[in-house]
This record gives sequence, structure tokens and C-alpha cells, in this order.
Amino acid sequence: MRIIGDELERPVPVNLLVFTSEELEEYLPKSTFLREIIGKGKVIYDKRCRV
Repeated sequence: MRIIGDELERPVPVNLLVFTSEELEEYLPKSTFLREIIGKGKVIYDKRCRV
């Protein structure tokens, strides 16, 4: 997991959590926090999606 954000300008404070598919698969069963953000959070970028 990497926390990204120091290089980004943004109007409000945010923490960007970046996981590989393998990392998410490993951590998801162990973390109520991750399960909550997966259920309630918003994906702002997905490399697989083409708009």
C-alpha cells in the first residue's frame, strides 16, 4: 500500500490509498476499515476503465 498526495494540489484534505489487486485481496478480509471504504467509498480512478 502506498499513500499518495504530497505532490498533488487539492482544495480539501484527502488520503489516497493505492492498492494492487493482490494487496487488496490480502488486506480486505483483515480490515473492517477497508471493507467500509470499499462499500461506501468512491473509486476516482481505475486503470481498467476507459471513458
